[in-house]
Amino acid sequence: MTETSLPGYVRVVFDGAPELGPLIRAFDRLQRSSQAWTSRCVLLDRRAMGPLPNLTVQALVGDQIASCLSHLRRIASLVGVGERTDHSETIARRRGVNLRVFENEEEAVHWLLAAGPGTAPA
Repeated sequence: MTETSLPGYVRVVFDGAPELGPLIRAFDRLQRSSQAWTSRCVLLDRRAMGPLPNLTVQALVGDQIASCLSHLRRIASLVGVGERTDHSETIARRRGVNLRVFENEEEAVHWLLAAGPGTAPA
């Protein structure tokens, strides 16, 4: 997993197999590292991982995003074409987290930046 700070948001690229254990550890690391970000918007690029294996894992990913990243203002999750199911988005949004899942990077970035400055208060 790599983090890159860009104007208005942070881009996080996930790699490796789409398995629940490594994903949970990755979100735990993000919870800690994101506290220091100046931006409150993040693009989670999961395209290199491939699709999550089943609906249970998809729901648990939404739950992890809600648990670990609720302090962020906007979270865009980028998945491969044909991989969007809305399960993680539904779970996270039910828990009050502003997550949207996209298959198109340009649309995801546009949504992140449309909120205005995504910076943490000084």
